[in-house]
Amino acid sequence: MGDPTGPPDPLLDWDKLLAQYDANHDGRLAVSEVPESVVWHIRKEIPREVPGNSFPLRFMLGSFMDTNRDKIVTKAEWD
Repeated sequence: MGDPTGPPDPLLDWDKLLAQYDANHDGRLAVSEVPESVVWHIRKEIPREVPGNSFPLRFMLGSFMDTNRDKIVTKAEWD
């Protein structure tokens, strides 16, 4: 995802996400634990405002990662 030639985006690092947003420290990430303001800026060389160049992390978690739709993302779902 994003620019494959660049370094991995720290926002998409599971351990860092848990450290920053897992409020109840259960090793899972509830969609509600992530602030709505957290946005993945895909290609940094293009402005964030360009359509399709940014996604709210909550949307990504709830729409793409939460495979069983329980509003909680596990490490297995993330992987």
